Amino acid sequence: MRTAGAESKAPPCAQSVEALVLSADALCAEATAKTGPSGATATATLAEARVGVPGLPVVEVSGLTATSTSSCTAEEGSTKLTLKVAGIDVTLGSAETTALNCA
Repeated sequence: MRTAGAESKAPPCAQSVEALVLSADALCAEATAKTGPSGATATATLAEARVGVPGLPVVEVSGLTATSTSSCTAEEGSTKLTLKVAGIDVTLGSAETTALNCA
């Protein structure tokens, strides 16, 4: 988003995406620019997504919200989600990077 003033843009949400190994519902995005002090915030949400062989979900994500905030002096980001692998809930740590052992 490029703007000289404060502005917010949110295109229509994608209601659903279906592909051979991927299905996703309610994908939305919004970006907001502000002035005095300058900064920007971007947010993306996804109600749920499944990746795997049809009829056998391998990876499921729900309630995903990713947010990024930037200014001239700092940047910050966060992600919230519920994750399941092979039907088992996966707890993600609070570290910036979390490794999962899928063996």
